[in-house]
Parts: sequence; C-alpha cells; structure tokens
Amino acid sequence: MSEAAPSPDWYALLERARWAPSGDNAQPWRFRILSSHRLTIDVHDTSHEVLYDYRGQATLLAAGALLETLRLAAMASGWNVDTESVHRVGGLLRVTLRAKPWEGEPDSLHAVIESRSTHRRPLSPRRFSVSDREVLEDALPCGYRLLWHETPLERWRMARMLWRNAGIRLTTPEAFTVHRDAIEWGVRESADRIPAAALGMDRLGLALMRSAMKSWRRVDLLNRYFGGTWLPRLQLDLLPALFCGGHFLLLSPQPAACAEDHIAAGEALQRLWLRAAALGVQFQPNYTPIVFHRYVRSGERFTGAHRPWSQARQLADLLDDEFGESVMRHAVFMGRMGYGRPPRARSIRKPLAELLLE
Repeated sequence: MSEAAPSPDWYALLERARWAPSGDNAQPWRFRILSSHRLTIDVHDTSHEVLYDYRGQATLLAAGALLETLRLAAMASGWNVDTESVHRVGGLLRVTLRAKPWEGEPDSLHAVIESRSTHRRPLSPRRFSVSDREVLEDALPCGYRLLWHETPLERWRMARMLWRNAGIRLTTPEAFTVHRDAIEWGVRESADRIPAAALGMDRLGLALMRSAMKSWRRVDLLNRYFGGTWLPRLQLDLLPALFCGGHFLLLSPQPAACAEDHIAAGEALQRLWLRAAALGVQFQPNYTPIVFHRYVRSGERFTGAHRPWSQARQLADLLDDEFGESVMRHAVFMGRMGYGRPPRARSIRKPLAELLLE
C-alpha cells in the first residue's frame, strides 16, 4: 500500500494563528477546515458597530495580520499557505487558503507569535540604535517604509497631536459603547477584551474610569464640568507619547484602494510588530488619528455631535501639516515603540474551539 500524502495539522497551525492582533481583541474571524489542504476564514466586518473601523479597514488590517501569522506558523511546520480567493459574502469577508509543502527555511519571526503584545505605559525615551532601526525597517515587504519621529521636539509634537486625538475619542457619544465594551475589569488577562490592568492607568484613574463608564450621561457630565478627559489623556496619551523611543508612520507603496491593499498592509504591520518583539522593543498602536483623518477627508461624519467633528477636522489639518498630504494618502498605520520591560497585563485569545466552524 502507498502511504497517504502528508497534510498540514490545521489545528496546530490555527492554535498559533489565533494570536494575531485585532482591534480591542475582538477576534472577528472564524475558521472552517474544508479538507486536508484547504481552509476558509470568515472575517466579520465590524464597521457598523465600531466607530474606529472606518469602511471595515481596521478589520482588513487585522485580517492581514492573521494571514501573515498563519503563514509564518505554517512555514515553521514545513508548509506554505497560499490565498486562493478573497470575496465578500454578505457582511463577511471570506478568504480561502490552500496549503502546499514548503521546503525553504522558516522565518524566525514565528518564534515570537505568542509573546508579541501591546505596551501602553511610558517607555524609555532612549532613541533606537541604527542597527535596531535597520532591522525593523528590513522586516517590511518591498515598497513599505517607515517615517520616524524620534527627537524630543518631534515626540512633543506627536504628544500634542495625540492629546487632541484623545479629546475626540473621549467626547464622542458614538464611541462610548465601543470603549465600555472593550474593557474587562479586575483581571490581568482577557480572552476577548482588553484587561483594565493593561490600559496604562494607575489605580485612581482606573477607579474613576470604571465609575464614569456606567453611562454616557455620567461621562458627559464629568467631561463638561469636571475636566473628565484630563486624567486619561495625561496617562494614556501624553506621557506615553513623550516617553518612548519614537513614533512611526507605516507607509504603503501606493494608497490603499481595495480590500487586498488593506490586507497586504496588515501583513506588513504584523511583520513589523513581530520584529519589534524579537528585538525586545515594546510596541503600541496609535491608529485612531488615521481613522479620523480618513473620515474628515472623505466628508463622512462619524458623530452627530458638533465639537468632536470640528476637532477632527483640525486634527486632520495637523496631520497633513506634520507629515504632508501626499504622505497621509500612503499612511496605513501609526504607532510608537521603545525599549522597556514587557507588560505585566495583556490580552490573550479565545480558545480555538470557539473560533472553529463546523
């Protein structure tokens, strides 16, 4: 009798792939094993529920990060995973994949798939060494590049910009439920949200936030009359922006124009994030300024409230002044990095059984 042809262990590969990042740890995907060599991934478009998922683009970024993570895990096990098709089915993006034997060397990035995480607290302001910057930039696919803001003055300008951005986030009524539902209180690890201990606030700040977030009416009252945005903006935005090795803007070869472009950007982002983890460099996304910029430049209002919309228009102008309008058309992600100890609290992931479809 002839031996059966080898096939990938999809369960082992998906156990690793599920560690890919997603907005607020939502994990908007489900896996279906079609056959020994084929898999589909259904990705739920969260743009109707999540203010920050402009036109589903944040979901597509996350899908790209997931696909890159799966490919890295597969190559480490002797397989290559190719995309057969990407198409929409109602509110889902369905990606069909096929596994083929891989005889090349695995990418070393697979070793940090599980340990990669988000760090939201202040980091060392020490600038990156030339060699570390080169290693980070070399992780990107051809055509992608990083625009750095590392000097004290540049970090101060980014801190002011993120302070303004936080004011929009915290005073937009439509964002309240997104923030409320994203936090799990009283834990250091969360399988489907962000643990409060990982937010970057001290105990007093967390206590005040938890009390305020019982209702939008309470949040709005504190914002209007008691400076309710000041403490979270200080601890979550201003100080981390000042204390880091540098801010970066991830630029794509051409402006992202379709689902495949945003997925490719997510693949590039995940490679950058994993390379940072391999270097021991901490990483925090700051994606919402790009989101607000896109809302404003497209003329699509994200809120019925006048003040946050007016502030978003000002923020969009600041971004264009800081980076240039042509650069912002190529911007697919923004964040900060720096040297520091790994976070003691973090998001984990749902069990694979909850992510599998029959």
